[in-house]
Amino acid sequence: MKRLLRYRMTPILATGGLGGWALLLLAPVEAAGSVLICIAAATWIIYPLDPILDSRDRGPLEGPRVSTVIRLLLAAVVFTLAILALRLESRIFAVSGLLLALLYSVPVGGHRIKDYSAIKLPFISLAVSLACLGLPWLQSGSTSIRQAMVPFLVMLMLVMCNVIVCDIRDQRRDHAAGLKTIATSSLIVARRVVILLTLAIFGSTWWWLQESAGGDSILAGVGPILAALTLLLASKMEAHPTVMTILADGSLTLPVLFEWLSRC
Repeated sequence: MKRLLRYRMTPILATGGLGGWALLLLAPVEAAGSVLICIAAATWIIYPLDPILDSRDRGPLEGPRVSTVIRLLLAAVVFTLAILALRLESRIFAVSGLLLALLYSVPVGGHRIKDYSAIKLPFISLAVSLACLGLPWLQSGSTSIRQAMVPFLVMLMLVMCNVIVCDIRDQRRDHAAGLKTIATSSLIVARRVVILLTLAIFGSTWWWLQESAGGDSILAGVGPILAALTLLLASKMEAHPTVMTILADGSLTLPVLFEWLSRC
C-alpha cells in the first residue's frame, strides 16, 4: 500500500493538481487536456524510475519489478502521444524537462543529485514548478510572464514544503541508506523551514490578491493557504507515514479546487 501511494498514485495527484491550477490561472490554454496528461505521464515515468535506478530506494531484497517496467513503457507511450497535440516549443520544453528530471537519480561519477540535500530541494522544486506552470504558460500563448510570477513563487514554495515533508517521512530509511536530506540532518530544522515557507506562502498569497485588484476572489487565495497549513500538519505526523503521504500530495490539489470554486 505504501509503495502504491508513494510511486504510483499520490505524486500524479499532486502534479496533476498543480498543473490544473496553472491551467485555470492562465486560461484559455490550447490543448489543456493534453497538457495535463503530459504532466501526469511525466510524473508516472519519473517516480517509479527512481527506485529502479537507485537500489537504496528499494527493500533490501527487492529488485525492479516487471510490472513497474511495463507501467514505465505505457507512461512513455502516453507521454509521447500527449506531446503530439502540443506546440513545437511546448514539445521541446516537455522533453527537455523530462530528460533533466531523470538526472535526479542517474549516477554521474558514482554520485546522484539526490545525494546532496542542498541541491535536491531546489532541483525538485524548480523542476516540478517549471513543468506544472511552464507548460501551460507556453500553451496559453502569453507573451508576458508577469501574471505567472507570483503563482510560480507560491507553487515553488508549496513544492518545497512537500519535498521536506516527504524527507521527514523517509528520515529513518534515508539515514539507514546513507542519504543526506534536510530531515536526516535535523528534524527540528526541517520543521522550522516548513513553518517559514508557510508564512511566506501566506504573505505571497495576500500580496497576490491585493495586486489583482478584485480580479481574484478571496476564495481563490484560500487554496494555497489551506495547502500550506495541510503540509505544516503533515510535517508533524512522521509516526503515520501513509497519512503523511496522502496529506503531503493531496494538499497540492487544494489550490485548483478553490480556484475552480471561485469561478463557479
